[in-house]
Formats: sequence, C-alpha cells, structure tokens
Amino acid sequence: MNAAAICFKRTQSMLEKGFTILDAILPAVFNRLRLRLRVHRAYFAESGKECFVVTVTNRSFTRDLEVTDVWFQSDRQIPVLQPQRPLPVRLKPEECWETWLPVAALPQRVLQQALTLAYARLSNGAVVGSKPNTNIPNYGMAQQGQHRSRQQFNQHAQRQEEEKRELNGTSERQERERRTNGNTSERERQRERELASGDVEQQRQQQRTNAAGHTQTRSQERTKQPHQ
Repeated sequence: MNAAAICFKRTQSMLEKGFTILDAILPAVFNRLRLRLRVHRAYFAESGKECFVVTVTNRSFTRDLEVTDVWFQSDRQIPVLQPQRPLPVRLKPEECWETWLPVAALPQRVLQQALTLAYARLSNGAVVGSKPNTNIPNYGMAQQGQHRSRQQFNQHAQRQEEEKRELNGTSERQERERRTNGNTSERERQRERELASGDVEQQRQQQRTNAAGHTQTRSQERTKQPHQ
C-alpha cells in the first residue's frame, strides 16, 4: 500500500470519528435549555406607577421551557406575583413573557443593582439570573397596559411640570388681576362715597345758607315795620 492510500485511510478514519462526536454533541447543544432574563425600569402610562419590568425569553432551539418562579433577591426573596401574569408559564422556542414588580416593593438600598437581582426558576430546578435590558423602545405593551421607558417618562414628567408651572403662573396672574380689579373697584366705591358725602355736605351748606338768608330777611322785615 502506497503512502497516498495510507494517508487517505487515516483521514477517512478521523472524519468518521469527528462525525461520530458531532452526532453525539449537536443534539445536546441544540436541545439544551436556554433561558434569557432581562430587566428594565419603566412607568405605566396610565397610572404613572414605576416598575421593574422582567422579560423572560426561551432561547432554546427546539424545546419548550416552563418557568415556575420569578423573584428579586435582596436580603430575602421578593416574589414577582401579578394576577394578570400567573405562573407557571410555558414558553415555546423564541417566545417571550413579561411581568413586573413595583419599585416600591424593593428596599431602597438595592435599587441601583436591581436590574441584576432578578431570578427565574425552571421546572427542572435550574435558576437563571438577570441582566439589564438596554435594547428597549420608548414605549411597550404589557398585560396591564402601555408602559414607557424611564427616559421617556422623565421627558413626559418634565413636560407635565412645565405645564403645571405655566398653569400656576396663569392662576397667579389671574389672582393678581382679580386683586387689582378689586382694589380698583374699592377705590371707585370710595370715590363715589366721597363724592356723595361732598354732595350731601354741599346740600347741607346750601340749606344752612338759605336758612340764614331767610332769617336775615325776616329780621329786616320786623325792623322796617315800626316806620310804616
């Protein structure tokens, strides 16, 4: 047997062993359980409630996954239990599912790390930890209603604050105008009273003058009568 034939035989044997190994490995790779857990902070548009939104995605190629528990870990487990999003939930490949936990449910000291403190347990007992969800739109839909990202809500809150300040400014201007109009009306009423008082005094003075004139005339008449 020449050298070329020997080399071919060795290569063929190696390829056969390689394919045998791949046949054993690939099913395990493609059928292994792959769950992705992401968390972001958002507000519900209608209620304004701030929550941590947990997104669970089945990244397995061919297998369904059943999620039995979701929680946040601080000094104790804080379960994520939403009547609208009951557990357990079964996810098909590439299917995602969302739930949420109010920010107020977590201790203040862990809020900065909260995006990495969520965990999900599968039906086989495996536990997967979370990572921050950075690839999110400004708005999204959940079972409770439309929610918006923290950045979008901050912009909305800023607009609301500006509108509130503008409304307060308008109210203050209206109050100043009302007070000014009230002061003007009071001054006008005072002037009217003064004018009325002046007219009355003038009338009284005229009456006194007239009365004095009548008295003087009668006195003169009494004085002239004896000479007649």
